[in-house]
Amino acid sequence: MSWAQQKPYAGRLWSETPLIRSNHISSLLQCDVYLKLETLQPSQSFKYRGISHFAQHALRTYGRDVHLIIASSGNAGIAAACVANMLNLRCTVFLPRGVDRATMEYMKREGADIVIEGEYYSQALQAAEKAVRSEPKAIMVPGYDDPIVWEGHASMIHEIRTQLPEGTKPDAIFCSFGGGGLAGGVMEGCKAAGWDDVPLVAVETHGSNCFYQSLSLNVGPFAGDVASRPVPEGTTARLCSEHDVAVAHLSALTSKATSLGASSPSPAVVKKALERKGGVKSVCVPDEMAMQAALNFAGDPRLKYLPTEFWS
Repeated sequence: MSWAQQKPYAGRLWSETPLIRSNHISSLLQCDVYLKLETLQPSQSFKYRGISHFAQHALRTYGRDVHLIIASSGNAGIAAACVANMLNLRCTVFLPRGVDRATMEYMKREGADIVIEGEYYSQALQAAEKAVRSEPKAIMVPGYDDPIVWEGHASMIHEIRTQLPEGTKPDAIFCSFGGGGLAGGVMEGCKAAGWDDVPLVAVETHGSNCFYQSLSLNVGPFAGDVASRPVPEGTTARLCSEHDVAVAHLSALTSKATSLGASSPSPAVVKKALERKGGVKSVCVPDEMAMQAALNFAGDPRLKYLPTEFWS
């Protein structure tokens, strides 16, 4: 039985989202562009897939009194709050300063407790890890660096495989890249679907491009190695012995997309990208280009039925 015929997500909480051909963007690019509308998930982002999958696993493993703790700067925290509310579990979200009030209010409406700690995600993560160590019933919900989270995100590829016209195989798959959770799921899903040779294009903005910088520190897509490759100012290169890769750590995020960025990527996802048959092309764009792309996206008349919160 093929992977596509199996039922690997029995009892899943996420929604199967539409895959639509964007006439608007297809016309602009002179090719067929399909969009996976993850804004229609209960938390309005793809994060709900992997985090709900992890939360269900935690509930089965630790019981109903498990306390979900997560560090986030936005969508991951919202996803954790939503699924905790759905499962009637306690949830605490650690946020760095600067997260907008609307995001915090969203989490509070879902019943989550909010703790503000530090200026960046990494500092909020340290505080969350300390809280988990001090409470026997607490468990850390990973925002992006965990195989169970990737397994949940991989469900997108299973759906896309059945939603594309029969016999169609993508020429490429594009996704945004922060810490690497989405890309990890896409790569896992492609491997299971027989699409491991499909190129993956990972897009970041300048000033939050920890994945691009991490790739440049390793033999693979760029020449050189961690000993000879120059490290940009404000970046520290660290060797992850577990996965045998060098990973870039950014001292600060200078992109305007700070709520979507990460100061360092998942070492395991970096390793997957370096070894992937179809390769991973890392693309960095300025903030202004990302904003223009969002406007082009919004110009598709078929997307006007999206929830109003998407445009806020």
